[in-house]
Amino acid sequence: MARAFFDQGNRLREQGRASDALVAYREAVIADPELGEAWLNLGHLQELAGNLAEAAAGYLRATELRPDLPEAHLNLGNVCLKRGDHEAARASFQRAVGLHPDLPEAHLNLGHAHRLRNELAAAEAACRRALVLRPGYADAWTNLANILRAQNRLDEALSAAQRAVALAPRSPQAHLNLGMAHLVRGELPAGWPHAEFRHALRLGGAGREFSQPQWTGAEPLAGKSILLHGEQGFGDTLMFVRFVSVVAAHDARVILEVQPPLKTLLEESYPGLAGVFASGETLPRFDVHCPLPSLPLALGVELATIPRRAPYLFVSDEKLERRKTIFAGGPCLRVGLAWAGNPTHPNDYNRSIPLVQLAALIAGEADVRWFSLKKEMSPADAAVLSDLKRVEILAPRLEDFSDTAAAICQLDLVIAVDTSVAHLAGALGRPVWVLLPFSPDWRWLLDRADSPWYPSVRLFRQPRVGDWATVMAEVGAALRTFKARPARMSS
Repeated sequence: MARAFFDQGNRLREQGRASDALVAYREAVIADPELGEAWLNLGHLQELAGNLAEAAAGYLRATELRPDLPEAHLNLGNVCLKRGDHEAARASFQRAVGLHPDLPEAHLNLGHAHRLRNELAAAEAACRRALVLRPGYADAWTNLANILRAQNRLDEALSAAQRAVALAPRSPQAHLNLGMAHLVRGELPAGWPHAEFRHALRLGGAGREFSQPQWTGAEPLAGKSILLHGEQGFGDTLMFVRFVSVVAAHDARVILEVQPPLKTLLEESYPGLAGVFASGETLPRFDVHCPLPSLPLALGVELATIPRRAPYLFVSDEKLERRKTIFAGGPCLRVGLAWAGNPTHPNDYNRSIPLVQLAALIAGEADVRWFSLKKEMSPADAAVLSDLKRVEILAPRLEDFSDTAAAICQLDLVIAVDTSVAHLAGALGRPVWVLLPFSPDWRWLLDRADSPWYPSVRLFRQPRVGDWATVMAEVGAALRTFKARPARMSS
């Protein structure tokens, strides 16, 4: 009976009837709980449905019953990656490699798991083994490009990304990786077209469809209405919104749509627009549209032509006045902190800093008033703050980005990791020190302490993967110099 249900499930799956196949596989494992292949297929359908916990349970049971099936270990590893358990994923992929040493997919996935654990030498070795087994493996070339980029070996990363695109010219991921390789090298005109492939991957809200065409920069805008809309994260919107004024100069009627927490700030900063709308609100009529991150391509932006005027975001005088009492006090230096970003960001494990690593800096500067600019606090960070008792928490007063902007305007300095607070401070023209991982996001480039995007930014970079201690020592020395300056901000 179990085998009959299993065969029925296979037929239903081949017909595209996934929900019916799921029922059949469940009946199969009820009839015979030791039918490993049924658990494997049940896990696969649960994974396709987005039920990761159930998928992991199915795959795990399959590995217990049929430990000789490499695909069971591979699939379990993939689900572990999706659930953020990189160590378990690595272990599963290692078992798959042990069972089938000549399976390129097993080596590729093992390399990916190593990379997510910053085990870059092992990641590269696994990926290159996959390429020995299958030299034309486009996914392996794509992954190798990422691994090389994580080591800041940019020439090699670019070459690997180009090879991936040559092998798989229709692969959006291969194109996107090539674009990122060009952008981090400062080759913006070469990178922008490949970055557009994010739309095919639906990354960060990209790929929205409108009946109106997307503006590419070739069509005149005079007399037309254009919708400029945000995508990706808050930081991307804050960085790319600088181009709104450039588009408006084309004699266009500009409508701006952004994430809801940004609406008030951008209304105050761009009062001359035809309207600023929060995502989800009903939009007025428009002729063409363009995502904010696509504007550099449409406008032909190069490093030398990035609009660097700052501030380009502003806070109302009334909101500034209401915040003054929060920061009133003696002549101490006032420093805002943002040590971590959104934990769901795919690179958060590299870009965020455990607050405990800032504890010595905070405790050692007696003549500094520290302010947390974070909206949300992890339990571990809350425990550190409780012990420090030196950081004033602003979160209850920060309803949206206009509130955070008003707070930043009252500070002498902001110290932040690569998150939206860093972009906000830079867009406001406030002094901001950005703490970067060894392999930074493309916009910060390499081998420079300044930013072409924000004149008020100073960059502090890890000299090696994971080395925040050296960064903290450099920040401490720079802070002592900063405090010695005779003139600081007036509020």
